[in-house]
Amino acid sequence: LESAAALYAKALRYFEVYLRLERNKQQTDAVRPKVEQYRARLAKLREVLTSHHATQTRSRATDESTYEAAEETRSNDHPSDKRHHRAAPNEAPPRTELKVVLP
Repeated sequence: LESAAALYAKALRYFEVYLRLERNKQQTDAVRPKVEQYRARLAKLREVLTSHHATQTRSRATDESTYEAAEETRSNDHPSDKRHHRAAPNEAPPRTELKVVLP
């Protein structure tokens, strides 16, 4: 959808340049309805994209709050046990130290 919106916006820029430069009134009158159709489609695509991004943001926030609630419950079950710690989705796992004994 994002690529379609970008292509419609690009096409509209070309149409607008054409309408400014074309001197034949019949041709500009013939192209103008298509330009309006493209504008309407681009507006509709942008509405769909906006609502889609809003839905994704809401679902992502819900997923994170569910994850945090589950982690809190898990930490209450095992407060001193650090082996069950899971990193958040965007967080790096905890570092482990390796001790090597050389002969």
